[in-house]
Amino acid sequence: MSVGKLTEMVVGMNIPTNVKIKALRAFHINGTCSLNSISPVIYELICDSSTEKDAESADSLEEWKDVFLYAQDALLASFDSFNQNMAIECILREQIERYHKPADYLDTWNKYLKKEVM
Repeated sequence: MSVGKLTEMVVGMNIPTNVKIKALRAFHINGTCSLNSISPVIYELICDSSTEKDAESADSLEEWKDVFLYAQDALLASFDSFNQNMAIECILREQIERYHKPADYLDTWNKYLKKEVM
């Protein structure tokens, strides 16, 4: 998805203005949008305490992923699988950063994407 398309989508969302501003700034940093710069924004758009609680109780990576895909009025469900996985990776990166979770979680996620783990 292009930065322009993401910008249009964020502007039209029913989310707090401060989250929109963070998103727009992240989208336009030097004309690029790295996973590290967008991760906090994606996290803010998708996660809340209920979503986090549901994700923590998931029995598999597939269930964990689905919690986020169908959170916040299924915002991510309408994306193609590549963009869904990128958004989920952003959420994971932010969880690792905010909650000091093991960085190994990112390795496990990458193995999941390669169908090496379930």
